[in-house]
Amino acid sequence: MTEPLRVLVFMHCSGLVGAERSVLELVHELRVDHDVSVTVVLPYEGPMRERLEEEGATVVIIDLGWWCDFDQHRLWQSAARLYGAIRERPADFDADVVATMSITIPWGALAASVLRRPHVWYVRETGDYLPLVFPLHRVVEIIDESSNNVIAISQAVRAVLAAIADEKMSIVHPYIPESVPRARGREGSPRERPRLVFPGSKTVQKGQEDAIRAVAILASRGRPVDLSLIGPGTDLDIQRLAAVVAELGVGEHVDLADFRDDILEVVADADIMVDCTREAALDRVLTESMLIGTPVIAARSGGAIELCQEGAHGLLYTPGDPDDLARAIEVVLDDVAGTSARVLRAGDFARMRNKRERYGAVVYDQLRSLAGRPNPTPSAWSGFFLDLLTHADTAWEMASGETTRLAAALTEATGQRDAARAENHQRAAEIDRLFAECQQVSATHAELAIRHRSLETERDEIRLAFDRLARQSSDAARAFEAHIAATEATLGWRNLQRIRAMRDQLLPSGTRRRRLYSWLGRTIGPG
Repeated sequence: MTEPLRVLVFMHCSGLVGAERSVLELVHELRVDHDVSVTVVLPYEGPMRERLEEEGATVVIIDLGWWCDFDQHRLWQSAARLYGAIRERPADFDADVVATMSITIPWGALAASVLRRPHVWYVRETGDYLPLVFPLHRVVEIIDESSNNVIAISQAVRAVLAAIADEKMSIVHPYIPESVPRARGREGSPRERPRLVFPGSKTVQKGQEDAIRAVAILASRGRPVDLSLIGPGTDLDIQRLAAVVAELGVGEHVDLADFRDDILEVVADADIMVDCTREAALDRVLTESMLIGTPVIAARSGGAIELCQEGAHGLLYTPGDPDDLARAIEVVLDDVAGTSARVLRAGDFARMRNKRERYGAVVYDQLRSLAGRPNPTPSAWSGFFLDLLTHADTAWEMASGETTRLAAALTEATGQRDAARAENHQRAAEIDRLFAECQQVSATHAELAIRHRSLETERDEIRLAFDRLARQSSDAARAFEAHIAATEATLGWRNLQRIRAMRDQLLPSGTRRRRLYSWLGRTIGPG
């Protein structure tokens, strides 16, 4: 019994736009139809990971950049990461065949060279618009020299790879599942403002600026339309497009939307799908729109010419000429009968090309035929790959030494952290004890303050009582003296001595009075 095939796939993106969805369909067919064990290396975390895992694929994340806009140092960093991962985790890369799914990355070819496994390069771009680190003809040489087989996504890509021999080349169109929605009916009253949609990543190469300017031209002619540009983009690209929208004053007509899972439903609801991509290899959304039944207008370049035959399946316009695009939009909207005929022919043509057995089965046959074959020994080993591997090996050894040093430093830092943490716990306990004592002292102080205020109140009350008694005593003495004087006057001198004796008995003597006041002073306190 034949062992299941094991395939290691390298992706350039982790999103869910056209290329990623085509690879997802391929993984699905390889898994379901051919029981292939698939491991996919993604450059970063993204929505594609979850979808791949749902299909039963194993996913490995390694930060591997493109070889576009890179200096050599950046390339060596990516090579070192891949080389180190293969050496540290060889089980993650155990495969019979390795596949690279884009011209923008060389990492599948490099991994296959290290693992000594056959390699397939699936080229999905023409490369004309990519700022590759080498001239395009040199990139084609590297693809040829490092691959056992090369697959092109379209005739346009095959033309770019013309230097590669036919026996090594094949053209395989991605399959799109037939479960696409149907376009909205064209009967009845048209929309007040027809709706245009352009799905795709927001990049200069996608040419969204043509569509924005065409919307402005139509608005100036009194034919307003709405345009949705749906897809991810960098902050710089989004700001660039937003500036064009603001400059032309078409903010109410243009929506710069992010990627949507229901993109096919949006295309089905649109009146026109426009594709302004320059030198596209074969835009998936163009085939999807033809299968759905939405009228299409595409830039006259690359794979669009191959797929959308002008006048038969849709309309083409000259890239960079928004006036030509505006004219094509008016033709689609005005020529209802011609548009309907093109939509029918486009659907028939797309269904004729879109065959499941022409995608996963063809790719599987190539992969299976390569299993066990040696990796090519390219002349590129004396140039690009040897340079990358040499620097990657050196960088990996340096990184390993640095990792050991950092691990020792981390251990030392961890010990210092634990000691500091124990000391902090002791200090925290001492602080808690002192805080409790402070709270107790504070409570005692509060009680003493309350007692002090109570004693002050009592003292004030005694003072008031003493003053009141003193006044009453003084008043009584004066009244008694007055009474004695009156009595003396009435009784005369004869009874004076007897009356004075009576007064002395009733009133305290000077000594007794002083003792009384002294006692009261001690009782009441100072003041």
